[in-house]
Amino acid sequence: GSTDEAKRVLLPYASDLKPTGSDERIRIDGALRSCATASSADDELRPDYRDIVLVAEAKWRREQDKAYDQLIRYTRQVYANQPNRRFAWGVTICATLVRVILFENDRMVSSKDMDVTTSTGLAAYIKFIVSLCFCEEHQLGYDPSMTWCSENEYWIIKCPGRTPDNDDEQPATYYARDPVFVADHLFGRHTRGFYASDDPELVDQPDTFIKDAWPHAERGSEDTSRNELAILQDIVKQLEKRGIDTTGYVRPVRGGTVRLDDDHDDNTDTVLDPVVGDIEAAHPQMGTIAENDETDAGALATKLAAGCGKDDEACAIDDSSWVEVIPYRVHRRLALKPIGKPLYALSSPYELIIVLADAMTAHSKILNLCGYLHRDISTNNILAIEVDGRVRGVLIDFDCAIKVGSQRRVRAERTGTPPFMSINNLRNSSVERSELDDWESLLYVVCWLGVYGVSGANQSKYQADIERKCRTDKNYKPPLYAWECGTFEEVARAKKENLEDMGTFTGSVLNHFQREDGYAMLKSLARRLHKRLLFNSHLDNKYMGMVKCAMPTATKDCNDVEALTARISADLDVALGAKPADLGALDGGLSVPEACREWLTGVRASGTESRAQVNSAHTSLIHFISCRMKELRNELNVNDAAGNPKRFLLVCALDQMQTEVGEDSSLNDLMCAVVDPSANQLEEANSTNAVLFVKAEKSGKQDLVYCQLIRDTRLLYANQPNRRFAWGVTICATLVRVVLFENDRMVSSKDMDVTTSAGLAAYIKFIVSLCYCEEHQLGYDPSMTWCSENKYWIIKCPGRTPDNDDEQPATYYARDLVFVADHLFGRHTRGFYASDDPELVDQPDTFIKDAWPHAERGSEDTSRDELAILQDIVQQLKTRGIDTTGYVRPVRGGTVRLGDDHDDNTDTVLDPVAGDIEAASPRMGTIAENDETNAGMLPMELAAGRGKDDEACAIDDSSRVEVIPYRVHWRLALKPIGKPLYALSSPYELIIVLADAMTAHSKILNLCGYLHRDISTNNILAIEVDGR
Repeated sequence: GSTDEAKRVLLPYASDLKPTGSDERIRIDGALRSCATASSADDELRPDYRDIVLVAEAKWRREQDKAYDQLIRYTRQVYANQPNRRFAWGVTICATLVRVILFENDRMVSSKDMDVTTSTGLAAYIKFIVSLCFCEEHQLGYDPSMTWCSENEYWIIKCPGRTPDNDDEQPATYYARDPVFVADHLFGRHTRGFYASDDPELVDQPDTFIKDAWPHAERGSEDTSRNELAILQDIVKQLEKRGIDTTGYVRPVRGGTVRLDDDHDDNTDTVLDPVVGDIEAAHPQMGTIAENDETDAGALATKLAAGCGKDDEACAIDDSSWVEVIPYRVHRRLALKPIGKPLYALSSPYELIIVLADAMTAHSKILNLCGYLHRDISTNNILAIEVDGRVRGVLIDFDCAIKVGSQRRVRAERTGTPPFMSINNLRNSSVERSELDDWESLLYVVCWLGVYGVSGANQSKYQADIERKCRTDKNYKPPLYAWECGTFEEVARAKKENLEDMGTFTGSVLNHFQREDGYAMLKSLARRLHKRLLFNSHLDNKYMGMVKCAMPTATKDCNDVEALTARISADLDVALGAKPADLGALDGGLSVPEACREWLTGVRASGTESRAQVNSAHTSLIHFISCRMKELRNELNVNDAAGNPKRFLLVCALDQMQTEVGEDSSLNDLMCAVVDPSANQLEEANSTNAVLFVKAEKSGKQDLVYCQLIRDTRLLYANQPNRRFAWGVTICATLVRVVLFENDRMVSSKDMDVTTSAGLAAYIKFIVSLCYCEEHQLGYDPSMTWCSENKYWIIKCPGRTPDNDDEQPATYYARDLVFVADHLFGRHTRGFYASDDPELVDQPDTFIKDAWPHAERGSEDTSRDELAILQDIVQQLKTRGIDTTGYVRPVRGGTVRLGDDHDDNTDTVLDPVAGDIEAASPRMGTIAENDETNAGMLPMELAAGRGKDDEACAIDDSSRVEVIPYRVHWRLALKPIGKPLYALSSPYELIIVLADAMTAHSKILNLCGYLHRDISTNNILAIEVDGR
């Protein structure tokens, strides 16, 4: 379908791939620009995001996810710098595999891999590039109704012809400099704004505001309830009918749906129908753009999309069929009057209060007289205008506005700009939205400008101060930082914490207001709004911004600033009226805490959740269990749980933890054992005193939480020398799993859905059973205990000696480990320097070795028994009259015992240990059953290494078949104590030590018949004999 002549040539930039126009100052891997001919290209031209047709991201290895992440960041800059950009192309190159990506308002979709080392793949990619050179401008992603005049340096913008008086008028032409509002988000409405004139000679004296956006619409519907032009026309018409002056209201001049040509409106269907369709005809491989490619593009975190649209969540999903879950959007353009100035153009807080009073008066009249609720109060949507030499305010941007009924409430729907959204709106709660949500947004506007400053000069000064503090303190977080960074739930929690009471509100927000003249008045307004919204006799404190009954009206005309603040408060009083819906009782009737109620009902109502939300609810649930332990034990019939619990479990979050060896920022929550059930924190919480780790994520990420749990549980083994096995908990949304780790595998319980009474009871039962069970059932070794008073380990070493097999265990005393078990799976070998006299604990003469070597189940064979081997070697050497000073000699040792009846081995981990907990909590019986879990599919490298002679074996078949190694818990007391090789002072000493070690190796092999098989730096030590 290509014409004879190419419309353009696409060429890469030759050098300096750090484009201008970026707010991140990052270098890109490659980009294509459009040139008339190849010979006309300027090889020295520096890249500018204004000119880039598409960005390419290259990786040496096949790291497709990383390539997607980078491409998302760069493509956002393309939207921000090209106001005529409808959609965008991108290319990823991973080694020899090329993918073409298409970005539109709510998703990114990908082609299949094109391997350029094959003729088919290379031809497919070349065909795509050629098709871009021949296609129309709109197929590249550009808007043909908006063009740049390089000669006069202005945009020529066609605005649709629908006016208040005529629906069929031809488009009018406007002229504008660069946009004053840019689309700096990858996904969403892509709202842009221009100050424009219909006379090119007056381009620098604009009188019209051009708004260009892609709002939601109903496909094929004539409904105008979400059509901003129709809403504004109706508002102006109703106000004028009532004789109200519309000077302080935004008025539409003309507007409508942008058209690609005479036959096609511009909407999200046209992006993927004729646009991709035409390129598909020239390049069949690109047909996969509009098909499901099983790509993992949909799994990209939406936060990497550099934010969402003002009322839209980024929706980068891999199902590119045009189903209703993908928002249908229409490209609309409006010409509006009057032109206003942004709030930062104001000179003082006094002017700001006047502007806010006008805007919220307009808000109330539009709601009460015209029946429209704005739903997006923010700093961007209130402008300042000048009328008769005085500053006035105007409320703009009715994209999110909606017609409301007589009760002035609308169905729950998340809309707005996150820093200014109400808490209920952020949480997407089931409570119907009302004007109270908009008034709560006004409170956040006042706080935002009070902290950051009203005028542009104030804001620049404050921003410079913030940047200076961030440079000197990397952990510094500016005030209100949490209002704009994080998930919707995290922002909601931060706001709720900041506004909890007047003291907290003053300390966390008001005290950070600017100190200049006028800000005291702004602070007073913030206090009034806070008190009326959140703390009055009509308020239900559980629902921020929602109250029980109407308050009296006290509206009056005001001119002075003090009276204007009263007028704002009075307008708010009119709005106070909506009663929240009851969230209802949970299934089963368990009286779980309020935080858990919000978690469960929030997920039920909206289908969404955040990791922080899950963590908060889980912490509250565990504290609830601790405080009602006996009651829950009786209510849930926990067997063998009599008397008082042996411990309580406390959840400690990352910010309460003190780091230990090997710990990093990946740690999430951990549970520690405490004596006091009312405790809510520990002085020190880390992997040395943790009982288990808890890893939480949003729904559908079970593999991810398994990987995180594996990584962090390794720290329990590394920092707890008495750890035999370990428990863990994973939470994906409302699905909880309990995981058990032993030497060669991890096994998992079934999902326990805590939104059901059965699942919640099962998980509570497990927690209760852990609080009543014995120490060895938690995974601890009862023969090794820590003496906190004297700060040493008390270690029982089995009684088998060279002369007596039945002697009682001996007690040794040791400081911390000299060799740690820093692998999740394997032998878990640990070593201590010890003494049998506690007074000589710092003058040790014995080495205690603790390990879980392989053994033959039920066999008397001693060929793998290290104690028997060492005893035989020493005996044979002595028989031949050889001095054994340079040989390791066993003092005592053998199999560690749990009690008089049980040796400690891998069978006892899953038999009496899990068995006892199973008896107390039947749900836990699944720990020792195959649950068809995918834990066994975890990559072994995520298990943080292997044991010294063992491969990590995290399999999901937990039946005790022979493929699972049988291990016995051994402990040996050995002499002499040696120093590691790194303690030597020179290579000369090293050669002496190595010579002695290999001489011993030869004698042991030739005279005793034993081959060592593990020569390493750890297994050769230096000792001192006669000063040498």
